[in-house]
Amino acid sequence: EGVTDVDLTRGAAPVTAFPRSVPIRRLGLDAAPIGTEADVTTMVIDIETLAVVPATVTYERTGERRWSRRHPTDAELQFDVDEFGLVATDPGHFQRVSR
Repeated sequence: EGVTDVDLTRGAAPVTAFPRSVPIRRLGLDAAPIGTEADVTTMVIDIETLAVVPATVTYERTGERRWSRRHPTDAELQFDVDEFGLVATDPGHFQRVSR
């Protein structure tokens, strides 16, 4: 109840970076001033166990195309988006190799 976004994981590792782009675009955060934060209620689905856990994730715009994502059970991570708000780099997890 109250979940607005979905995140897919395999154990503690994300399966795709795409779910990070959805709330940024849906909430219009890509046009918000640097320093803007938003809490998003997310349903985290582990694709190996099919466990479903709700979590509040905080997104903060830290630069023109740089974001911070804070999740209660994960370390804070920084990622970059392209001009369309799609994740381009997520250090340690994803790196776009071509366009």
